[in-house]
Amino acid sequence: MISKLHSSRKGTVIRFPTYTAIFSSHQAISRIGTGCTMNKASSIITVIVVLLMVMPGMVWGADKALRGIKGLLVVVEKINPEIEKDGLTENQIQTDVELKLRMAGLNVLTSEERKKAPGRPFFYLRAHILKLSSKVYIFHINLILFQDAYLERNDEPIVASTWSSSGLGETDDLDIIRSKVKDHVDEFLNIWLSVNPK
Repeated sequence: MISKLHSSRKGTVIRFPTYTAIFSSHQAISRIGTGCTMNKASSIITVIVVLLMVMPGMVWGADKALRGIKGLLVVVEKINPEIEKDGLTENQIQTDVELKLRMAGLNVLTSEERKKAPGRPFFYLRAHILKLSSKVYIFHINLILFQDAYLERNDEPIVASTWSSSGLGETDDLDIIRSKVKDHVDEFLNIWLSVNPK
């Protein structure tokens, strides 16, 4: 079920509940060409939304999985060079995310520090952005927390997704996308702070 549909002069952002896997939307967006019309893009978004409404949640008990985490590594997927040229860069997003974590009291780990941290947690952020016209962008944000876990049936160690948040939308302002990334981080921090009081 969709938790929020926010419309403004700058565009529309569709918010999905935390813990929902959004693999279908990522596959669909990947098929949208930069030359498609807005009507076609809107139709694709509508289909994606319908699919997501019937998709079950994939993670439960995320609050337990976040208890005791004192720091994590932040990994940001590379941004399309065309988007970086327009003004939204991988470094900006990396800095935004790390700053929010530090301000909340979470340590931002290096790759070497992560190897020594319990559970070896890391954030993986994908901001998949496509330019539909000179000033219109469609985007899919996916923020996932991975950490070490064990399968109950055989005690096999795995790297598991223990929390995630995703959103899909369109805008004519790249700063809106940057702001939405921060919103997803805030969503994580709200849960983390609730189980890790200062």
